[in-house]
Amino acid sequence: AAETSHHEWCETEKASSAAAKSEREKNIEELTAEIDQLTTKIQQLTSEITFLHSELVRVQQETAQAIQIRKDEKATYEAAKKEHDTVISALEKAMQALSSQYALLQENNKVVVAAHSKQSPFGEYSSGSASGGNAIDMLQDLLNRYSAARTELVEAEEMAVAAHEQLLAHNEQFRKDTEQSKQAKETE
Repeated sequence: AAETSHHEWCETEKASSAAAKSEREKNIEELTAEIDQLTTKIQQLTSEITFLHSELVRVQQETAQAIQIRKDEKATYEAAKKEHDTVISALEKAMQALSSQYALLQENNKVVVAAHSKQSPFGEYSSGSASGGNAIDMLQDLLNRYSAARTELVEAEEMAVAAHEQLLAHNEQFRKDTEQSKQAKETE
């Protein structure tokens, strides 16, 4: 009876060991397949993280370059605006000086022309009325052109500043999104 009992116990142990061995081998196969899948996923995530890091570096360099370009453009703009302001101021002063001189000459010449009109056939020409008017017209034309150029310069600067700010905002949003995605992939 003891031997029969021992024999039954041995058979039960052999059967349960065989079943346990079969189950362990099945678990090993499943885990090996899962390891292969996870290794592939890790490689893919590593590749994506590397790409996202390179994108962050690219955007950082692009932003730094945009800031430098904007700085250079602003310096150029300020110099050009200062030059335009100086020229416009000089033209306005010249027009004021010429206008006051021209008005004074016209009043003096009207008196002189009236007194000498019968004496000189060149009285109208020597009055300076034609040349003074042309000089003022020329200065006014230059003033208009410089004022228009200054206005265009200011508008172009405003557009460049707006585009620069938009680029910086876009790059900052891209950086935040990419950083968040990178962190999620690193966590995964």
